[in-house]
Amino acid sequence: MTSKNPRQRELAGAASFDRECQPSSSETPENSTVIDHVIVIGRGIGNLHMVSIAPEHPDHEPKIFDSHKRARGYASGLRLCHRWQIVDETGGGK
Repeated sequence: MTSKNPRQRELAGAASFDRECQPSSSETPENSTVIDHVIVIGRGIGNLHMVSIAPEHPDHEPKIFDSHKRARGYASGLRLCHRWQIVDETGGGK
C-alpha cells in the first residue's frame, strides 16, 4: 500500500533539534536527581522585562527584553525545550 506522501517513510521519526533544545544536565538519565526549574518573567525599569530561571541554571543566564511580547516568546521557547513552567510576574505585560 502506498501512502499519499511519497516522503513519509523518510520523515517518519525524524527530529531536528537546535543546540539550545538539548536536554540540560539536570534532565539527563545519568543524573537521578531532577531539579524542578521555573521560568520567571519579571518587570524591569521602564518597559524592560527580564526572563530568568529559578533556581539559577548555568546554561541559561537572565536576559532582558524591550517588550513583554519578546520576553514571553523567549520564555515560551524555553518551556517547549525543557518543559519548565512559566511564572509571569508582570501581569501579562499590562
